[in-house]
Amino acid sequence: GEVEAQQEALAKHREDLAGALARVAALEESARDEALGLSVAALDAAVTQALEDAGEVGDRVSLLEESVDGVRDMVDALDGVGGDVATLRMQVGELDGAVERVETNGALREA
Repeated sequence: GEVEAQQEALAKHREDLAGALARVAALEESARDEALGLSVAALDAAVTQALEDAGEVGDRVSLLEESVDGVRDMVDALDGVGGDVATLRMQVGELDGAVERVETNGALREA
């Protein structure tokens, strides 16, 4: 009688303990799933932010490329200026020569 009652009580405690352990395992699994879900959400947010940052960097690179192209255009335009300056110097030299001849001719006439 009494031993059987204790054995039944012990069996009931074992069942209760097994049920409690199963609930703990289920809670642990749920917590892992939730943590994994949070990790995936955090990773997704990080990837989204990285893509946005990459887009902003791409926009800045495009602006820099446009600026570089503008500078190259100005440099190309300046390359032509060198020839124009040489031509102008030659024309100024010719004008100086012509002015000297006129002055010399004028001086000769006065004399």
